[in-house]
Amino acid sequence: MRRGADPEVSAQVLDRFEEVGLIDDASYARMWVESRHRGKALARSVLKQELRQRGVDAEFIDDAIEHIDDDAEYQRAREFAERKARVKPGEDLAKAMSRLAGQLARKGYPAGVCFSVSKEVLGPLLQQWQDHVVDEVDTSVIVDNFSEHQESV
Repeated sequence: MRRGADPEVSAQVLDRFEEVGLIDDASYARMWVESRHRGKALARSVLKQELRQRGVDAEFIDDAIEHIDDDAEYQRAREFAERKARVKPGEDLAKAMSRLAGQLARKGYPAGVCFSVSKEVLGPLLQQWQDHVVDEVDTSVIVDNFSEHQESV
């Protein structure tokens, strides 16, 4: 409230705003959660914290968060991880997993989710990278064997 404003008048004005739908914390909380979860891939814990910092009542926060169950949160973490996942040539898998898990942790996901999602997402990438390296090695072996055969002929 503004300094010097009559608290009784301020309360009446705010009550009237609520009556006509100009102030609706429940709708605000639902829209905030939907936007930040979808757009920024934030986990429930971070969304709750952000709404608390904005002065939203716990009841409205819980109602807004309840539609994000464990499966939905896991799926959103996986989508985020798939966009961010990369393994640099020669990079240690543990380092790549740690980097990706750290990105997920900064979004508020629990440690178990961070590491299981990282392992799930990086596993196929690591396999592709290993297959590529094996293909290069196999190709050079074939070329070397062909060269040796040509020299003996």
